[in-house]
This record gives sequence, structure tokens and C-alpha cells, in this order.
Amino acid sequence: MNRSINLPQAIALYISAILGSGILFLSAST
Repeated sequence: MNRSINLPQAIALYISAILGSGILFLSAST
């Protein structure tokens, strides 16, 4: 089982997912 995704890509994906869900949550709560 080799890693096709490296650590910086995983961190960037994680941060973008948190920001995206946070923006959706803020726009939905207003």
C-alpha cells in the first residue's frame, strides 16, 4: 500500500475542507 498523496497535499486538502465547510455553515446560519 503506497501513498499516492503526500503530507503537504493532505494538509492543504484538510484545511480547504475545513474552510469550505466553515463558509457553508456561516452562510447557512445567517
